[in-house]
Amino acid sequence: MDWVVVEGVKPWDGRYELPLDEFEFTGREWGWIRRWTGYRPADVLDAMKGADAELLAALAVIALQRGGKVTREEAGPLFERFVDENFGSFTLTSDDPVEEPPDPPPPASSNGSETLSGDATRNGSASPEIPQPGSRGSATSVSVATRSPI
Repeated sequence: MDWVVVEGVKPWDGRYELPLDEFEFTGREWGWIRRWTGYRPADVLDAMKGADAELLAALAVIALQRGGKVTREEAGPLFERFVDENFGSFTLTSDDPVEEPPDPPPPASSNGSETLSGDATRNGSASPEIPQPGSRGSATSVSVATRSPI
């Protein structure tokens, strides 16, 4: 999730959600961005990469308005207040955790007396019908035995 962080601008200090992955702004919000900063939609990404102070202030106002903290009528005057604040009072952040695959379950422990009978393998699947002379227990037999049917 993307956030606008406001710091040192009381009473608006905090983190405000503002998804930026697809630039889904309303017509009104694009109008605010264009009027307040002069940026058009094609220029916004470059301005964000450059940490343009006016754009960050505009995005903060949009996030506050979306979050119900300010009304549409208060948005313009709030932007004027925000652009007079210290550079660095507004930042963009994303705290989406990188999803890592879960750890596989630990292998079942063996007490050494376990035996396999018939065509069963340790993972419970049937042994392949492919003759493999001299390759008993090889990596090839394991990979063939664990493949799922196509």
